[in-house]
Amino acid sequence: MKGNRKAYAPMAAEREINEVKDVFRADNTSTVVEDPFVLTSIRLHSSVKNATKMYAAEHGLKMQEVIETALKEYLNK
Repeated sequence: MKGNRKAYAPMAAEREINEVKDVFRADNTSTVVEDPFVLTSIRLHSSVKNATKMYAAEHGLKMQEVIETALKEYLNK
């Protein structure tokens, strides 16, 4: 067993249950995504990946955000 899993003890939130709707969450499927994300795979030189990762960390961003912004700027030129 890795780590200290014995120390983990999830606590259930106590609440009053009167109806079925008190137990199950409502689905938030009503939001429409006009431009959904898609999963893709690309190959980068390790130096480019590392520089992107460092830039993202320094600016509080995700690598995905840095790469998407850079691609958008490049494609709009």
